[in-house]
Amino acid sequence: MSSFKKAIPKRKYRERSQPAHRQHLGMLEKKQDYKLRSEDTHKKEKILKDLYEKVQNKSPDEFYFGMQNTRIIGGKHRKESQFIEPEKVKKQKILDGNLLNMKVMNKISQSEKLKESLHLIDAPAPNKHIIFVDNSDKLETFDLAKHFDTVPELINNKSNRLTVSQLSSVKLQEYPEPEGYQELEVLAQEEKIVSKSLEKNILSRKLLGKEKYKVIDEEKKQYKWFRERKR
Repeated sequence: MSSFKKAIPKRKYRERSQPAHRQHLGMLEKKQDYKLRSEDTHKKEKILKDLYEKVQNKSPDEFYFGMQNTRIIGGKHRKESQFIEPEKVKKQKILDGNLLNMKVMNKISQSEKLKESLHLIDAPAPNKHIIFVDNSDKLETFDLAKHFDTVPELINNKSNRLTVSQLSSVKLQEYPEPEGYQELEVLAQEEKIVSKSLEKNILSRKLLGKEKYKVIDEEKKQYKWFRERKR
């Protein structure tokens, strides 16, 4: 029965057109057109209502720093273009450079104090062990590990060089690295970061100077300064 209903022809839907005496008014507005126009109208009315409430509730003593650099241009609030004099920029760069330089010196002093407290940091090398051979041919084939009866990993350990027999009887244990060494690595990384910032600051100050320079590579920040002849 359902398939028979589908076979029955239906009247084609046609929308009502604009009457002839109203053709000069354009197309006849349908419900979907009216709905879009209505939503747009109510949206604008809500915006105007919110703005009116803001104006009514605004405090006359309200202030924020953005007001100093904002002006009404063409009915809209726009920020004025802020121009800072080169001398002020250079002065601020000098202050930043002094602060960065102080931080670098502080990191270096902290590292030096920490090295003094840690064990065997930058300690002088022990006495040299000189081995004499008969001729130069034997020197080329000389094996230090075989001579000292130890493994190649302990050749440079002159203070406590264990032999192969001692290593087989001794049970080695792994000891965690002391906290001071980790702190020393952190200080080294921080010093490296601050030093890079200081280098950038010095370069920017140099670019603001009166010395003539040539741009070699803009991405890599490579410049060449021309040396002026002093009379």
